[in-house]
Amino acid sequence: MKKYQKLYAAGLISAETLNRVIQLQEKPVFSLHREIRMILYAGILMLSTGLGILIYQNLDSIGHQVILALITAITAGCFWYTFKNQSPYQQEKQNSTNVAADYILLFGCVSLLSLLAYLQFQYDFFGTRYGLATFIPTVILFFMAYRFDHQGVLGMAITNLALWMGVSVSPQVLFGLTRINESPLIWTYVSLALLLITAAYLSEWFRIKPHFKFIYLHFGSHILHLSMLTAWFAYSGSYNWIYLLLTIFSAALLYKNGKREQSFYLILIQLFYAYIAASILYMDSLKWIHLSSDPYLFILWFIISPVLLARHIYQLHKKLKQ
Repeated sequence: MKKYQKLYAAGLISAETLNRVIQLQEKPVFSLHREIRMILYAGILMLSTGLGILIYQNLDSIGHQVILALITAITAGCFWYTFKNQSPYQQEKQNSTNVAADYILLFGCVSLLSLLAYLQFQYDFFGTRYGLATFIPTVILFFMAYRFDHQGVLGMAITNLALWMGVSVSPQVLFGLTRINESPLIWTYVSLALLLITAAYLSEWFRIKPHFKFIYLHFGSHILHLSMLTAWFAYSGSYNWIYLLLTIFSAALLYKNGKREQSFYLILIQLFYAYIAASILYMDSLKWIHLSSDPYLFILWFIISPVLLARHIYQLHKKLKQ
């Protein structure tokens, strides 16, 4: 609001324009864009689920070859429609001229994953080369995401990249047969997070889909911080506090980037993880100085720190809205 008042004081906008801005601030227009997109995404998910259930219930009467032909036809049809109706590739953000093609592309990518999964499950198409089974759809999804500038498909590609790198809880770890600190799972998470954060800055540096930076930082931030916190729980020892310091340090770096980008979401998640790490570090430090038996120090931290954090978040949000 202050920006418009400065423009009015400088004589760059009229009083009528300033009054319209004031009215919009007092009674903002509600946009249905995000809600409609969520409904469409949910519709694609329900359609895919419904088709899967229908095929499963009638598997004996339909036959595997017919199912494969149907899924292949759906996938090919979706990709053909998308290539025919979408605009040519651009390195910068491109506004879609055909909204339907965006969702048809998403449905085609879901169908592609279903097709490859069905081939592997029923015909053991990739054999024991599970890395190849996840690598091929990862490459295709990344290509589709960049070719058609689709952030939803990019999220699917990142998820498949995680599967290819082995970022999945194995049954042994899930049921406690193998301790998580005896598996390379945590460091695979860390490697993936660093890869995604690097991709975020490279996309901005080389101006190749720079708006994808937010998606990369979204996944990379969560994975990196959760990995460091998990490492603190998993690796017992006198130096495991280093993981907490690394969490705070990485959150501080990404926090500065969030302020530069004026992204309240990125700022908020960095503060959230940094606060968790700082709280754990504080409670651990009380043990080191033999004051863990004093309950007032715990209570004092959890009374004062949330208030200061909430005040800081409120001031940041207010500043970013100006």
